[in-house]
Amino acid sequence: MVNKVKDIQVCPKCGKEIPQKTNYCPSCGSSLQTNTIMLQEKIVEARHKETEAFVGCILGVVVFLMGFVIRLPSSSPIAGFINFLFIILGIVMMIIMAVFSQHYSNRRKNLLKGL
Repeated sequence: MVNKVKDIQVCPKCGKEIPQKTNYCPSCGSSLQTNTIMLQEKIVEARHKETEAFVGCILGVVVFLMGFVIRLPSSSPIAGFINFLFIILGIVMMIIMAVFSQHYSNRRKNLLKGL
């Protein structure tokens, strides 16, 4: 038995139900391939932003570790404060970039469902 729901799509221009493998809407003549191309471009963009966010998260780890590794020559309060800032900045960067990475990953997965 053929699943009727998967064999039908809706024209974005006129709203008529049309067969899934159709390139043009028989009612209004609107091209349906441009929607697929635009969707694929959005998927690529989301993947690119997801990768950028992941790289930012890695940089956050590096900054965090720098707070422990880099020791300024003097034991002044300023040196300790700078190390503390590196640690806090690294943690904040990791959290923010992890959230962005997850957001773009979810967005890409949702867009893939539309293909």
